[in-house]
Amino acid sequence: FRLIRPARGLLELVARERGRPWPRSLRRLADLADQAAGGRLARRVIREDRAAPPVLSALDPQVAAERLARAPGFDLAPRYDAASFRWLLDMCRRKAIGGRLRAMAVSEPQGRDLGWFVYYEKREAVGEVVQMMAAEGRLEAVLRAAIADAAAQGLALLRGDVDASDLQAYRDALCLLNTGRWMLVHSRRQAIVDSFMRGAALFSGLDGERWIRELGRAPI
Repeated sequence: FRLIRPARGLLELVARERGRPWPRSLRRLADLADQAAGGRLARRVIREDRAAPPVLSALDPQVAAERLARAPGFDLAPRYDAASFRWLLDMCRRKAIGGRLRAMAVSEPQGRDLGWFVYYEKREAVGEVVQMMAAEGRLEAVLRAAIADAAAQGLALLRGDVDASDLQAYRDALCLLNTGRWMLVHSRRQAIVDSFMRGAALFSGLDGERWIRELGRAPI
């Protein structure tokens, strides 16, 4: 997870463990604390950089499906086409109860594609990342763009599941690790289970039940 507005962000982290929302008055108090003392951290995305910021645009399902089909280094990956990926994003938008889905492509000002990110912008000022893809060696740029975008949307916290091989990029982005998350994988084919255990499965929150669980979640 990455804190953007520290007081409100920490409050929402505890709310998840608490299992029920905080009173609005307490949230307003945390927001006031951030306004008074958290501005520097809120403005600091990762580091001061003189390079031109990346360009964000709406994620094109056709482009995403093609990039996923060519993703190197995985022996297990979803088989999307443009229609199925577009359907999946539409279903996610319909199920974003208490918030909205934000799916953005990231590119350099010169036009080179860097990757994309998809997250739920929850009403409690939390961004729940369900997919983040980056070209080889460009994860930090995509992650920096996602954090900056979340800050621009007024979010206090951005969080999601990560691949263990990418931990250094997240540390460099001032993210903190919570090891209490887990995922259940089952298959009668041992080779499929082995792919997950080796980290050779390209798998995100769009591929399991993560997006389905948004259905029926009451707004806060």
